[in-house]
Amino acid sequence: MSNTGIWQQYEWSGPPFLGAFTSRTRLEECRQENGSDTGVRFCEFHKSNWPFAFRPASSHMVWDEMFVNLVSTDWGARQGLDQNRGFAGIGYRWTPQILTEVGYLNQFINTANTDRMNHIRVAVTDAIAGDVVAR
Repeated sequence: MSNTGIWQQYEWSGPPFLGAFTSRTRLEECRQENGSDTGVRFCEFHKSNWPFAFRPASSHMVWDEMFVNLVSTDWGARQGLDQNRGFAGIGYRWTPQILTEVGYLNQFINTANTDRMNHIRVAVTDAIAGDVVAR
């Protein structure tokens, strides 16, 4: 089954009194081949990191991302909370363009029958080339 979609987003980054903070607000529109409705989902992401005083390239990191379906669809999306992802861990910036994050990701998925809670160990490296992030 394939799906197609477009999205619009606003992202803001700035320094709080310690470390760095990023906020992203996104609105996604999606269609799937097994239905005729267009799903609309609101996503909100917040990320903070605080460098270790003894090693500024390393930092504590926390982030949370919430997904809310704004409409129900004939292909299965239900209006309301879809899922929430929360992460806590450490990060290491190898270069200004390369960041590795290692930690714990908790993922809650709201389903029609039984809600699911996933506990995930995460190790991911982001490589930034200009305005594009490859993960």
